[in-house]
Amino acid sequence: MKWSEFVSQGMTRVLPVIVEVYGKKYPHYTSKLYPICYTSFSDLGILFTPCGLFRRKKKHSIRTVRYKEVVSVEFNVQRVPTVFLYLLGSSLHLNIIIHLKDHSILHLESEDIGLFPELIQLLKKHKVAIKDPLKLQAILKEQDTMEKFYSYLDKHLEANSHHNDREPKIK
Repeated sequence: MKWSEFVSQGMTRVLPVIVEVYGKKYPHYTSKLYPICYTSFSDLGILFTPCGLFRRKKKHSIRTVRYKEVVSVEFNVQRVPTVFLYLLGSSLHLNIIIHLKDHSILHLESEDIGLFPELIQLLKKHKVAIKDPLKLQAILKEQDTMEKFYSYLDKHLEANSHHNDREPKIK
């Protein structure tokens, strides 16, 4: 897969990904989404490597995006319908929207919102502008643990925001 193909897919749809921050993988295993890409955040930049069917060569990355190429990163949480043991339910996924200086936008989705604090810390270290329309950083600070953070979001995230093309909102 070429970078231009990857970017065009990331601009027109949400790309399920596995995210690595400083060597720690999120989610530890994928349960609901088939990831299209392995996205590694480190001090050098953001490395994109195709997964599964999209990979032509073993460990062949598409591109590394340097932080100086990033205009901003936006975070949202999305309630996603799921099935667990034949029961309908939902889970919360973290949306990571990367705005690049060449005006392209990558819309990534991770099953694990636990990566949020690590990713925020890394992006702040590299002075990347962070957009946080749901005030997730403030909620995380108030809730002091990831379990409380997830529980708070699960209770207060507007239930129907995923299906009606509106931005999600915290009640």
